Amino acid sequence: MREVTIVGSGLAGGLLAIYLAKRGYKLELFDVRPDPRTIRAEDGRSINLALSCRGITGMEGVGIMPQVKKLMVPMRARAIHEMQGQIKFQSFGRHQNEYINAIQRNDLNKLLLNEAEKYPKVKLNFDTKLIDLDVDKKIVVFKLPDGTLLKRNYELLIGADGAGSAVREQLHAEHFVHASRTYLPYGYKELSIGEPAQDHLIHEHLHLWPRNAFLLLGNPNLNQSITGSLFLPNEGKNSFAELDNDLKIRTFFKKHFRMHMLKCPI
Repeated sequence: MREVTIVGSGLAGGLLAIYLAKRGYKLELFDVRPDPRTIRAEDGRSINLALSCRGITGMEGVGIMPQVKKLMVPMRARAIHEMQGQIKFQSFGRHQNEYINAIQRNDLNKLLLNEAEKYPKVKLNFDTKLIDLDVDKKIVVFKLPDGTLLKRNYELLIGADGAGSAVREQLHAEHFVHASRTYLPYGYKELSIGEPAQDHLIHEHLHLWPRNAFLLLGNPNLNQSITGSLFLPNEGKNSFAELDNDLKIRTFFKKHFRMHMLKCPI
């Protein structure tokens, strides 16, 4: 029986674990973060995502779409909020059944981990940091929550640990790959827009407020609220650095997004 070590237990790692477990592999997942099923979702960051055909096809392959559908809100079109208040609607496809779906990342992650853990040959480890990797000897070293080190041999190692991948960094350090990071001068924050009480916030839509150098978008939730994600430059005009008090924030939202019309606790 082949054994697989997966670093990262997010959406990619969780779904991959289910696929491999169904094929009879013995699996162990390691993640530097806490178990998302035992903590509150991160505040201040966007935890919504759009699920389209590609992701749906992946989950249909392991038979979990009936459970996933219960967590989804269809977004049947884009609602583009222009500066003067007009709204334009854009379909995602040519046909009525072509749309994307809003889902909370943390809810989907929990579902995938629960499904993976149903297989007796799957073991999940959290708060466990990858600190060393020897590709030639096939040895990986993790730091456990109590500070002790876990050194083990692996047969097959898969890095599914995202943009800040520790696996990639170790491969770079070992000169197996060349990796570099370039950061955009932008940041983002999550905000709650509240319940869509008026027609201009139709629930089953992806709402966008494009404003040249910055953007606000809104994803619908199951509880009828909308989660907003604000993308701004880190520095300069209309930036996070500039919005350093409540008055500036309120003035900014009313000027650029007509937020006095929304149920937004700013």
